[in-house]
Amino acid sequence: MNANCLDNLISIPDDCGETPASLSGFAITDLPGITIKQSAAIASEKFVSGINLLRDARRRAVLQVRNDLISFLQGNGYVPSVVQSVWSTLDKRDGSIKLATSLGDFRGIVLKAQQKNCLLRKLHIPYVYVKADHTGALVLRIEDGEHSYPFTFDSVAGSISKVAVNFTAETDEVHILLPDLVDVYSVLPNCQCGGSTTPKSNCAKVAGYYNGIETKGEGFGIWADVQCKCDYSYLLCQLATDGLMGEVVLYKTGINIMEERIKTDRLNYFTTYGLPEAEKTLEAWTAAYTEKWNTLIAALPTLLPRMDKCGCLECGNYRAANV
Repeated sequence: MNANCLDNLISIPDDCGETPASLSGFAITDLPGITIKQSAAIASEKFVSGINLLRDARRRAVLQVRNDLISFLQGNGYVPSVVQSVWSTLDKRDGSIKLATSLGDFRGIVLKAQQKNCLLRKLHIPYVYVKADHTGALVLRIEDGEHSYPFTFDSVAGSISKVAVNFTAETDEVHILLPDLVDVYSVLPNCQCGGSTTPKSNCAKVAGYYNGIETKGEGFGIWADVQCKCDYSYLLCQLATDGLMGEVVLYKTGINIMEERIKTDRLNYFTTYGLPEAEKTLEAWTAAYTEKWNTLIAALPTLLPRMDKCGCLECGNYRAANV
């Protein structure tokens, strides 16, 4: 599930007034009295428009609920104190054959997360290693979905360069590449065969990558250390599909909107004469939020065991296997 799901837990009308479908099935306009027109009357210079006010209220609600949920999980023993082990994408049999390159070539490795029953894990890359026939500055590129991230490092021809990238992927597939016209030394990717030189990982798998084609027998001078990093933001997205998290975030968003309405410096009929009504609505939505939150918490022992089986959650007698 993509991390952008957090932006779609609760839908908000777009600039054309259309309300897209949300992950939870709820829209902010499901709350009585929440309209674009009224939001525009509340919006201060900070927000410019009513839609921006609604989006910011949702953004803060997601962060607030996420933090409250993680605090609850940590405080009640659902989150194990586990340091995920580091797995190397390198077959220990380091090659020494030099590979020439041509103009326009891009090559390196591709990492893919193994996500079966691991909804809460992301690939984390602390270090990348490069063995190139080049002395001087080089730019390593990590491609993660539509985004590309450059890392500049100093290379010494024939030596191994250790590049600290401390990179956490947002997608399940990452490419680590060198620029064209840089000769590299042949290295073997970890085949996951399970021997002393190729320990297995249920976190990731690796292959070489040459001009868009994957190859198992060559890593083109690049290997990396890989960990699985638990990302509990995904819990919100997964719980939203069960119909519980959506209402929690909906009412928390409504609370943020009502607080903006009460505190706004805008002077108009809606903000001035509607203040008592806003205070009553805030009280009612706070009570509704508390009720929905308690319902969610009560359901967690049933819901959590099927969310992840890779060590990110610990639920009573249920214990997930570690990487």
